[in-house]
Amino acid sequence: MSLDNYPPGAANDPSAPYNEKTQYGIEFNCIATQTLTMATKISTNQYISEEDWDDCLNCRCESYDTSDVNWSEEFDDMGIGIPDLLEELKKRLTKEMAEITEDQREGNKKWRYRRLQYLAEACGAWKLEDQIVEEE
Repeated sequence: MSLDNYPPGAANDPSAPYNEKTQYGIEFNCIATQTLTMATKISTNQYISEEDWDDCLNCRCESYDTSDVNWSEEFDDMGIGIPDLLEELKKRLTKEMAEITEDQREGNKKWRYRRLQYLAEACGAWKLEDQIVEEE
């Protein structure tokens, strides 16, 4: 007769719920790579305008040579790339964090402050590795 109140043979069964170990979260160093795309309109004055007469349409037509346009530079000037957006978000998060008083950070807004802090740090952790901007 067993005095430990386990069912027969279950005392050493690792799959039994009362024998399972609690796994705690452990941090590991990782690198996350994500590929995002964005379709947008980019305004540029770095084109060469060419006029021609179209006999079929019987009118003057204009075409634009954009082969020398640095689309990546033009896109960067717009300030809407992911690094720009993350920087703007970080500024807003930091501003919102500054509005939470020391007492609130330890009191009722403790969780909110920590979440804002976590998001601001995450915004600063991203680095732009590669950027390709092409005309369609």
